[in-house]
Amino acid sequence: MLLEINAHEMDYMRSILGTPVEAYARLDNLQGGTDHEDQGFVIVAFEDSGTGCLHTSLSSPVGEYRVHIQGTRGNMVHSGFGGSLEWKDLKGASGKVQAGEIEQPNPYEIELASWIDSLTKGTPPLFTGEDGRAAVAMAEAAYESAGLNRPVRVA
Repeated sequence: MLLEINAHEMDYMRSILGTPVEAYARLDNLQGGTDHEDQGFVIVAFEDSGTGCLHTSLSSPVGEYRVHIQGTRGNMVHSGFGGSLEWKDLKGASGKVQAGEIEQPNPYEIELASWIDSLTKGTPPLFTGEDGRAAVAMAEAAYESAGLNRPVRVA
């Protein structure tokens, strides 16, 4: 599930918090209807002291989507496309932005156009193979952590 569905969340955390150094995960197969996990909790520690936490579930009837990012000066919660982004720092400053308040092109279209331009015009893509490998490394560390029931370094 982490590699198939949540690679984007791994990218998201890394783009905001930098280099991941350690992951701790608990993965469960609550429904028992698949040969893979259907729920996961992943905590990722980052090089500059930030912490990302991902709860992912295929078994939740509520269907919530939320990304929490905790840093040394505050935290943010993002409830996904069409949702809100809320932040608050330790000094009390805060903000909340609804998706409808942001006038931006579709991010998937931007990513696809970047890839096409890299192939046809030779321009550097927004996302590279190194970015993809970093998401895989985070997910692999989470799977190893779940199997060992302890934090694991991200390779």
